[in-house]
Amino acid sequence: MTDALAIKNSVSSAAVIGVEKGEGRPEMVAFTTSLINLEEANQLLREAGFSNLIRLERVIKKESLPMLGIGKIDYRKWQNEL
Repeated sequence: MTDALAIKNSVSSAAVIGVEKGEGRPEMVAFTTSLINLEEANQLLREAGFSNLIRLERVIKKESLPMLGIGKIDYRKWQNEL
């Protein structure tokens, strides 16, 4: 899903996490370093072949994505911020 958002030239970095919000399905939240709105992000997912069941609830723009020492995105840090 992260790669689907990064396909677009204007989206340089993106991370998607699922946030538990009680019962039911988790809320899908995208963090990105580029300015992209929710509708556009969901359209990119459709174009990449994701089903209509996969839908972002929020897109949050950040200056940078936190990285681990090994160069991977630190998803745990994002979950702590929400």
